[in-house]
Amino acid sequence: MLNDRLEYNRISEVGEILPAQKGIQFPSLNILNLYTLIFVISNIYVWEDVAGLYWAKHIVTIVAASLYIFLGAIAGRSVARETMPIYLFWMLGFALYLFFAFNVVGALQYFVFFVFVCCISDSLKSYRASGALLLSIMLLPVVVDVLLNGAGFLYNTYYGRPRLLLGIQHPKETGNIISSLLLLYVFFGKQKSMIGYLIICFAVFFLLYLVQSRNSLLFVALFFSLNVSLKYLGVATSLVFYFIVLWFVPFFVSGFYYDQINSISSFRLDNWSSILESYSGFWGALGRGDLELRYEMVRVDNYFVSLFVETGIIGICWVFSLFVVCCYYLGAYKVNGWFVLPLVPALYTQASLDAGLFSTGNILNVVCWAIILYGIQKNHFDRSQQLHGREGVDDIH
Repeated sequence: MLNDRLEYNRISEVGEILPAQKGIQFPSLNILNLYTLIFVISNIYVWEDVAGLYWAKHIVTIVAASLYIFLGAIAGRSVARETMPIYLFWMLGFALYLFFAFNVVGALQYFVFFVFVCCISDSLKSYRASGALLLSIMLLPVVVDVLLNGAGFLYNTYYGRPRLLLGIQHPKETGNIISSLLLLYVFFGKQKSMIGYLIICFAVFFLLYLVQSRNSLLFVALFFSLNVSLKYLGVATSLVFYFIVLWFVPFFVSGFYYDQINSISSFRLDNWSSILESYSGFWGALGRGDLELRYEMVRVDNYFVSLFVETGIIGICWVFSLFVVCCYYLGAYKVNGWFVLPLVPALYTQASLDAGLFSTGNILNVVCWAIILYGIQKNHFDRSQQLHGREGVDDIH
């Protein structure tokens, strides 16, 4: 028994595969870097009209998800019993899109996203973020724009006010790419100096300010502020303050300062109101699979509004139940010295100002959910390892 325990600890020290990772990994494919690179290339302004380039990132996700399912089935991939609720809650989303919204395409897209995130999450066990590589990916569209466009889309007023676009076709994508690369460096980089982190964070905030992407600025600010809050106030208090400040207060204040908030939010309140008004009746609060309305929701810039229209109150209950489950399983767990839990409220807040929460066409969605799932798996594995070690000590005595 003692030898078994020692062998278990020895294997764990050199990096045993997490319980939900047995049988399948893609370290040789380096799928995360490939997806990131193709996503950036497909959003370069100069190549905006290149036929088929837009679909490249989606093709990568479909191929990777298919390989993941196929190779996982051959290897007999299993999921740890303790983390099974996460997978079950995720798959409820597939059922909602299929049976409540009657949205077959949406259900398939959601399923591909779920499998692709599992694939990325599994590869994170051996992933190490290279600062030089991430910076090179970020500078690629800059170089392309300088060479092919005379630096005309680096900083301009194309979107109404001066913005730093870095050669990328839309400020939203510029902000999402910067935020995603920051997360990869924070959670998987080798920077050990807090001063180094502060310099990087300040640089990112300055870049996002120049980009004028309020969504990305809010996301990054929430991530760092919740990391501080979790350290000094704990999980429960931090989440209570989060919901009060970011959800309940704006909801009530909007009734008194509608015009001001509507203007600050780029008239999103008007869009949300028009969509909700078109949701007729309470024929069961089950939503409706209205193709014409679904087309209109592309511009609504609020995932929760579109989800409510399609799936009703059931969909809203599901997505916020997923929020609770993720926070419960993450707790105060850290990866590389940073709390993972802040990604959940930060991502949900951004989804309230954006059209997607589970989109393969949104790099921040992919990176955040992959890190969240990785954190849940690793938290479970570390707890199991600690419990296993304590049992070994009991056996010795």
